[in-house]
Amino acid sequence: MIRVDTFVARQPIIDRNEKIFAYELLFRQGHETSYSSIDGDKATGDVISNSFLTIGMDTLTGGKRGFINFTEIY
Repeated sequence: MIRVDTFVARQPIIDRNEKIFAYELLFRQGHETSYSSIDGDKATGDVISNSFLTIGMDTLTGGKRGFINFTEIY
């Protein structure tokens, strides 16, 4: 049996009243607290699949909005 841990970091986005408006969802490869140098497209794909399919948006954001960064398209 292979165990695969799933990690997504979230950073609060606050409004002018310092209330949490939403969360920025960030790729994490493990317990590291910073971004590793993985390919940006793969990182975005992992955040999307982990957020929606594995963990669940309600669990991650508590019903608030979630924002995900995408790489620039040329």
